[in-house]
Amino acid sequence: MRYKVTVAYDGSNYFGWQSQVDVVNIQDVIEEALRIIHKREVRITGSGRTDRGVHARGQVFHFDTELNISEENWVKAFNANLPHDIRVLKVEAVSERFHARYDVVSKQYDYYLNMGEYDLFQRDYVTQVCEKLDVEKMRDAREVFLGTHDFSSFSANSFEETPDQVRTVHSIDISQEGDILRFSFLGNGFMRYMVRMMMGVLIEVGKGKLTKEDVQKILEARSKTAHRYKAESVGLYLTKVNYPLD
Repeated sequence: MRYKVTVAYDGSNYFGWQSQVDVVNIQDVIEEALRIIHKREVRITGSGRTDRGVHARGQVFHFDTELNISEENWVKAFNANLPHDIRVLKVEAVSERFHARYDVVSKQYDYYLNMGEYDLFQRDYVTQVCEKLDVEKMRDAREVFLGTHDFSSFSANSFEETPDQVRTVHSIDISQEGDILRFSFLGNGFMRYMVRMMMGVLIEVGKGKLTKEDVQKILEARSKTAHRYKAESVGLYLTKVNYPLD
């Protein structure tokens, strides 16, 4: 039986999602919970990676099992064997043809930043810019990213690793509550550091250090050395992964 699992996590204490040797990561912790339940090794397949310090409200993975457990009891079994900063939200039985990574049609990432005084208690969850930004200029500059473009200038993926670096950004919504700005990115796929690099440039626009025209030139350069701006990981959340039947 194949199951689709939606999981939330606080990425503060982890070296990202991906399984790695000698560091604590989210994938290994979840697979350890499954090992305890099955009394054998069980591998999971995620919708994609998140970096060190990045959080998730709606990461998705799938796994296969021979155990006859209800969806509700799978949620309980997972959470009984996971630490308090990783929480399974939903488990759904799916077709064996479902694939958590290859079936993704779009993802939403949210990025939070604080323009007010430094907030000690939010330092791991909201990027502390601590200066007023020109939000209207940022709204205007985001238009450069909308639509289908070659995002080579906004990705850490090498051309050898990812020859096709064309992606579609459907929308970038910017909302404000007090001194907190939220940027919601919806696209058909995001490469490594792509959201953080777009955010890094938008923050510089908000500070008056870059213009919309500068952002356009960076995008059109299609170069890994076009800019050095990358926002911190702490303000980034994988909010939702969308599939054809969602």
